[in-house]
Amino acid sequence: MIGNPPNVAVPTHFAKVVLASRPSSPLTPQVPEISTGAFVLPNAVISDETSLETFVTPSRSRHRRPMNKRLTATPSVDAVERAAGLTLFSDTIKGGSKHICRTTKCELIVRRFDDAQKRPEMRRAISSPR
Repeated sequence: MIGNPPNVAVPTHFAKVVLASRPSSPLTPQVPEISTGAFVLPNAVISDETSLETFVTPSRSRHRRPMNKRLTATPSVDAVERAAGLTLFSDTIKGGSKHICRTTKCELIVRRFDDAQKRPEMRRAISSPR
């Protein structure tokens, strides 16, 4: 809680859910390859070196065997949907999607805007539109 008196709740975490689509192959551009990702991050400072995959929500395994790696199944968008009380994607999309960290590079790109403001040589003039 923040404020004086404390009356504003501040979330401890926030979620990001991603759906990506691209052609499954050059020969079948009309057939999409669907990827999904669900990430829950703390509402706190995160080290620049922290891997994005650290924040992947646990997958629901449809099998009874233990999973050795988190990325062997699709991410659990269901967990974020349940927590938010929303339906973000249909079961068909979730069931047919691949894990986004398997189909693309899953990484955090840190840009230091605060540092750029402190260093004049980092500033660039932006010309007006013509």
